[in-house]
Amino acid sequence: MFIRENNSLIINPPEELTIRTVCDFVEAIKPELQDYETLLINLVGVIEIDSAGFQTIIALKNETLEQKKNFSIIGMSMDVDELVSLYQADTYLNS
Repeated sequence: MFIRENNSLIINPPEELTIRTVCDFVEAIKPELQDYETLLINLVGVIEIDSAGFQTIIALKNETLEQKKNFSIIGMSMDVDELVSLYQADTYLNS
């Protein structure tokens, strides 16, 4: 689910990032979010996402901004890209 590489934490969420899975996902990565300078999230493998999954991604971005750390999405599946476009959040997530 996550890989540490130098000062970066690479997160590979589960294939299903929905209301049914986000709590477990957040609980699994929460302890890992402290000792990094850059958070990279790879959404290529996410084949199902809903509003809860989207909100989780936004929350991760906001958390890194609050801590003055770097955040980057390194890939998106078509499903994630469609939802991000629907919410018109591509600029925010990719800045």
